[in-house]
Amino acid sequence: MATKKKAPELPAIEREPLTYYDGHPRHGYVIDWPEIFRLYNALGCPSEVFNPSTIPIEDAAWFVLTSERNTGKTTNLVLIAMLLWMKYGAISAYIRQSDEMVTPKEMKNFMNVIINNGYVPKITNGQYNGVRYWARHYTFVRWAPDGSKEAESDPFLWVGALNEHETYKSTLNLPTCNLIIYDEFISS
Repeated sequence: MATKKKAPELPAIEREPLTYYDGHPRHGYVIDWPEIFRLYNALGCPSEVFNPSTIPIEDAAWFVLTSERNTGKTTNLVLIAMLLWMKYGAISAYIRQSDEMVTPKEMKNFMNVIINNGYVPKITNGQYNGVRYWARHYTFVRWAPDGSKEAESDPFLWVGALNEHETYKSTLNLPTCNLIIYDEFISS
């Protein structure tokens, strides 16, 4: 059984306007990574799983993370994506090799660890209590006790497949995307 880290209380996350490098959107926006990692650590994730705040994010643009399965790499990077959306309104991307891997049937349990551990209400200041996957996007939702949808956010995570790269040309536009998770990239 995983033990949770003793973490400081997660403060309410306030949305900040995007500040661009050199004042121009073409140069990308500034992310306060120490603040994002502080918020992540305040979630109280188990200490024995991968902690993305250990990534030297200021030193490189690309990271290849490999380990045994079930160490929390993907889950904890998705938590970072959620924090980026809350703090900056930034959508992140999650990519797999084929379109069959990102169907609703395959993605139906993808967020279970996040949902079951109560991270959505923590991250969203109690505004939402779940997520919804539709049209290759994840949104935050607030489900009523009867299962009806009371509220829904804009997408925080776009989901794509490498084998559909030709389809995305000129149509995929994610101007605030600053985190791309290419998951399970090693295959037989």
